[in-house]
Amino acid sequence: MISFLDDDLKVTKEYDADTINKATSLALLLAGVDVTTGTLTWALCLLLNNPETLKRAQEELDQNVGSERQVKESDLDNLVYVHAVLKEAMRLYPPGPLAMAHVSREDCIVGGYHIPAKTPVFVNIGKIQLDPNLWPEPNEFRPERFLTTHKNIDVRGQDFELLPFSSGEECVQGYLWP
Repeated sequence: MISFLDDDLKVTKEYDADTINKATSLALLLAGVDVTTGTLTWALCLLLNNPETLKRAQEELDQNVGSERQVKESDLDNLVYVHAVLKEAMRLYPPGPLAMAHVSREDCIVGGYHIPAKTPVFVNIGKIQLDPNLWPEPNEFRPERFLTTHKNIDVRGQDFELLPFSSGEECVQGYLWP
């Protein structure tokens, strides 16, 4: 990545390589920290307001991990309910409620609206994830939906009902769970 940035510096005279490298590193660090912190904060808020869900998640953790050690990456596949809780938290409170801008390649019609070529378009992820046509009782915290009706929905941008990390080239790549 740094060599890529260094190549681009030939056309960027405003900033030196050190400034660009520091800014890029900071952006990557903040993106990772902010998404994790925000998701876990909302998940904890939702769990604290839903004691039965909290109890079920805790039981799954106790059964699969125990209280003597921390969760390991190898445990993740067994934490199906905890995974559902996190998906539901990201559905209700996506890390980025708007996807990164895309630009229309040609004139098109979207939802009855004319979009001229080369127009920046933002996908409202937050609105999609609360659409009652896609999610029964969309404002309710119901992790169980990811164990039944929405069991196979992926968070990596393959299923457009749930896009907490956007999709396509802008999709966040650091997500571990399937």
